[in-house]
Amino acid sequence: MIGTLKSKRHRPRFESTETYVSKFIFVLTVILNSLQIARYWVLSTKPLPQLEHQRSANAALNN
Repeated sequence: MIGTLKSKRHRPRFESTETYVSKFIFVLTVILNSLQIARYWVLSTKPLPQLEHQRSANAALNN
């Protein structure tokens, strides 16, 4: 009886740490995804000089 009570007491601690880790990973992935979406949105709204330079370099290579 004592052993089962101890194991029941210790179980919620491990579950809480697992939920904390899963929540942390979920929040991290959400933040990274939002950063990527913001970066793609910024890239799509304004043309970068690097892309223009690469286009001119590709045109020079093709010609």
